[in-house]
Amino acid sequence: MNIFHRQHEGSDRPIFSMANLVVPGDFNPDDWDRFHSPGVTLFAQIPGPIDALDTWDSMLATAIRLTELLGAEVLDSNKTLLSRKRIGEMREQMRQWDRDQSVRADAD
Repeated sequence: MNIFHRQHEGSDRPIFSMANLVVPGDFNPDDWDRFHSPGVTLFAQIPGPIDALDTWDSMLATAIRLTELLGAEVLDSNKTLLSRKRIGEMREQMRQWDRDQSVRADAD
């Protein structure tokens, strides 16, 4: 698909992926020296190879590092600057998702 994937050791499923915001969303390795984009998107599908909270934390750490390297900003799904409050809310949602999965697994 010519997008990037953060792989988990021992799994063929990505922890999360990164796509170009420019349609069709891929990256052309032949254009690296001329590459320009208004942004990228990081996304994950849960359940994945690791817990949802660990997925979120890994994806956020990568996003923050990209902002440092590229002089960029991290925006949320509403295209609003990602705040500490929103980060906390998202982490809690991932924690709850993990708890719900654990309860379902125990019930089976």
